[in-house]
Amino acid sequence: LLCVYLGGFRNLHTIVFGACKNALEVDLGYIIITAARRLHELRIQPSLTKDGVFSALKMAELEFPQFETLHLGYVDDFLLQCL
Repeated sequence: LLCVYLGGFRNLHTIVFGACKNALEVDLGYIIITAARRLHELRIQPSLTKDGVFSALKMAELEFPQFETLHLGYVDDFLLQCL
């Protein structure tokens, strides 16, 4: 919460959800909305790639002026090593 108050999430360039067991689509959505203006890269684990996330972002009419890379179905290397 302190990070949000100080503008930390607004300065994110890369968001990676690759092995977050308890992450919800709403968590991802809020972070993307907050970081949209500076976001370059987004990597999302399979459980968060549902249509609802992208529909909500479209309805929010966001602009992503610096966006370059989207990786859907991303799995963190650390998780793969554990298997």
